[in-house]
Amino acid sequence: MYFLMAAFVFLAGCSKENRSVTDINNRVQNPQGNLESQQASEEKQEEKEIQEEKETQGDQGEQRTVEKVTALETNVSDGWNELDPSETEDEKKELLTLDQVLELSRKEKLDWSDFDGYTYEDVGFGLCIHMYDIDAHFYLLVGGTGEGEPMYVHLVSAREKEKFIDLASQDVGEEEVEDFILENKGTSYRVSIFAHVKEIKQDGILISSDTDEFPGVFFVTGVRDAMSDEEFWKLKGGMHFRILMEDMNRKNVENDNLAEYRAKEMVLLSDDEDFGQEDILLLDAPELELNNPLTSFYDPYIVQSGSYTWTVEENGEEKQMVACGASPLDEAGLKKEKLKIPNYSTADGVMNSFPYLYSTKIQPDILTLRQWNIADRGDNQAKEEQITVYYGKTSIVELQRDKIYEFTAEWLKRNLPENKFYAEVSYTVATE
Repeated sequence: MYFLMAAFVFLAGCSKENRSVTDINNRVQNPQGNLESQQASEEKQEEKEIQEEKETQGDQGEQRTVEKVTALETNVSDGWNELDPSETEDEKKELLTLDQVLELSRKEKLDWSDFDGYTYEDVGFGLCIHMYDIDAHFYLLVGGTGEGEPMYVHLVSAREKEKFIDLASQDVGEEEVEDFILENKGTSYRVSIFAHVKEIKQDGILISSDTDEFPGVFFVTGVRDAMSDEEFWKLKGGMHFRILMEDMNRKNVENDNLAEYRAKEMVLLSDDEDFGQEDILLLDAPELELNNPLTSFYDPYIVQSGSYTWTVEENGEEKQMVACGASPLDEAGLKKEKLKIPNYSTADGVMNSFPYLYSTKIQPDILTLRQWNIADRGDNQAKEEQITVYYGKTSIVELQRDKIYEFTAEWLKRNLPENKFYAEVSYTVATE
C-alpha cells in the first residue's frame, strides 16, 4: 500500500513538472506570438494615452475659443487684456515732461539712472541711444554706453530737428534750457471730448468720438498716466469716457495713419453730469464764475464779459447785440485782482496745473481756453502757449499760475429752439 501511494505521488509530481517545462518550451519555441501579445498590450495603453491627450487638448482649444470670442466681443486685442495689476504695477513708467527736464538741468552732472522710470524708445545702432517723447514740440535724446554719465543729453525741437541743446554740457543750465524752450515751443492744441474705446493696443488705444463738433477716430497714447490705476484696469472696448488730449501733430503709421494724440486726463462716465442750470431766458451775456473745488469756503472769482455777439429770439424774430472789448493781453481788459492758484504738492511734486470749477447760468456748448504767459501782457502779437477746446458741457477747467486766459464760450445756434438764444462771449482772467 505504501508502495502504491509513493508511486502515485511520484507520477503526479512528474505530471506537474512536465506542464511547467511545456510552458517554458512553448515560450522559447514561439517568441513571435508572445511579442505580438506584448505589443498589442502596449498599443492599447498608447491608444488610451492619446485619447486622453486629445480630450485634454479639446478642452484647452474650447477654452481658447471662448477667450478669443470674449476678446472680439469687447474689441480688445491681446495686450492689456492679459495684464495683471499686481504683476505690472512696478513696471509702470512715466512720460517725461518739460518740467522734469528743467529739474534735470539744475543738476551739475547727469547719470543714466536719472532717466530711470521714464518711457523711452531705443533708437541706437551700436551706441545706446534712448529717445524720450515729451510733447508735440520736444523730445530728449540720451546717448552713451548706458552706464555712468551719458555722452550727450539733447533736448531736440520736434519741428526742426537740427535745433537742440545739450543738458550734459557744462555751459548749459536751467536758464539756457528755459530760453531754448521759449524760443522753440509752438502752440499746444488740446481738445476735451466725449468718446468711447474702439480697440485697445499695447501702446495706446483707438477711440471713436461721440462729439458731433469733433468727429473721427484717433490713436491715443499715455492713457496709463492720464487715469487712476483703478479706472485703468476697468478699461475695455465700448467704454464711454470724457478725455482731455493733446494733438501730437503727427500720424501714427502703425495704426492706419490715424491722427495721434496724447491723453492728459481721462474720466470714465457712469452717470450724466448735472450742471444745475437755471430755467431762465438769458437776454445778455452772463458772468463767469470760478471756484476752487478743494476749499470748504464759497469764495467765487467773478469775471464780467468782454467782447460778445448775443442773438435772442423774440416773437419769431432774431435780435442781435454786439460788444467789442479789449484784447486779452491788454491791461485795460484785465481784472485788477488776479485769480490765486493754490500751490498744492503731491507725491510726484508740485502740481503745475490746477482744476477749477467753471460755471455760468447756462453752460455753453463749447468752451475755448487760450493761454499766454503773464510776461506777454501788453504784447498783442504774442503767440498762445496753449489752446484747449472743451466740447460739450463741462464744469472743470485746468489753470496754471502766472498765465493770462481768454475764455470763449459758445452757445450753438442749433439749440436756439430750447435756449431762445445763441451767442459767443469772451472773458479774460489773469492768474498768480
